[in-house]
Amino acid sequence: MNIILVTGRAVMAFAVVHWSNGQALVPHDYTNTDSVDLNRRLLPQPYPLIDTLAVDQRIRQFSYNFDASRLAVASFDRDIQVWDIGIDGSSSLLYNLTGHIGPVLSVSWSPDGTLLASGGHDLSLRIWDMTKDENPHQKFYEHSGVVKYVAYSPDGSRLASGSHDKTIKIWNTDDMSLINTLTDHTDYVRSLAWSPDGTKLVSGSYDTTVKIWDMSVATNPVLHTLNGHTNKVRSVAFSPDGQSVASGSADASIKIWDFDNGIHMTLIGHESTVRTVTYSPDGFKLVSGSHDDTVKIWRAKNGVLLETIAEHDKDLYTVIYTPDGTKLATGGDDKIIKIWKTECTNDSNFKLNNKAKRNCGWIMLIPKRRTKQCTKNNVLKACPLSCGLCCADSKTFRFAVKNGKKKSCKWVKKKKSRTKINCKKNTVKVGCAETCSFCQSPL
Repeated sequence: MNIILVTGRAVMAFAVVHWSNGQALVPHDYTNTDSVDLNRRLLPQPYPLIDTLAVDQRIRQFSYNFDASRLAVASFDRDIQVWDIGIDGSSSLLYNLTGHIGPVLSVSWSPDGTLLASGGHDLSLRIWDMTKDENPHQKFYEHSGVVKYVAYSPDGSRLASGSHDKTIKIWNTDDMSLINTLTDHTDYVRSLAWSPDGTKLVSGSYDTTVKIWDMSVATNPVLHTLNGHTNKVRSVAFSPDGQSVASGSADASIKIWDFDNGIHMTLIGHESTVRTVTYSPDGFKLVSGSHDDTVKIWRAKNGVLLETIAEHDKDLYTVIYTPDGTKLATGGDDKIIKIWKTECTNDSNFKLNNKAKRNCGWIMLIPKRRTKQCTKNNVLKACPLSCGLCCADSKTFRFAVKNGKKKSCKWVKKKKSRTKINCKKNTVKVGCAETCSFCQSPL
């Protein structure tokens, strides 16, 4: 299945995928002939840059702790840098964790922020006790190959590590005893991600496949093998609702695999290897970083390209949102971490069921809040489309009208002529009538 770009428009074709004995079969295609003009800017403005962190070596991955107050950075200089993340540009380096004897390739915080796992070229998996401000204690475990990726489960009870030895090891974090070794891949395991409920694990490999594993069984845990990439799979990510998986590959494509509908969608836009993919915490956007030095932001539900950030000088290796979705961090071979403020900020207030106002970060932090406030109240239609899962107050919610000025939904609703001009002719055409009655801030 593919997306074909023709004169600035995207024609999306979807492949129907049937699962059989853990294998993905593609018997036929169907095509969505609706086209979307990719030359239009669908975001009201590019993400503003709010902080820049200089790292001594090429960056391979970083990880935020649970409240985004600290950022751990894996790089080629053998150390792990831990940064104290301040508010809008006041970040500072706390310390370097030393112990690896080769480049560090991956880091992952435990959900409670007390432990940090790392993996690297020295074949080691290390666990750092982050309750100590200086010289955190480390424990050392081995693979028989380079450790490419580490990831804590959502509840912190297990740790997964993927390696050049073609295996995935699952560890019990209470005593770091080995629970299971998964051996179905036939080449390096490059990337791992847990489902939000911790029942599944997705892996991406240099063997060009994506595998979904059932973590509730010890033997033959492969649920699905997803075939479709034509080169190494470099990154995988689970959607926040656990229903889809995204994968980025050296074939320069991104695929979004939908388990419920048996469909996969291919996103074409990068000019070289896609090294990293991640979902926004609300699940409505997918962000990718590439060897072509760009970051691209896509609408996850239909693959529309929303924004391209071309502010790095070399390969992009890692992109990550803060847990509340208010910031996006990007980094790679230019040794610079850039932190961007997303359009969904803590200053964006919306009305709750009880008429009180809260910010986006508050509602996005806990799934129960999202469910209660975004599926039950009187702004149901606007809720999943504006500011992530945050429901905008229709009287103050603003969007860019045709002449470039910003107006409220109330203003445009007053006259049919305004609705026609600003909701059918301008850059917010897509979905304009779906949110806030008539008006939608471009996603």
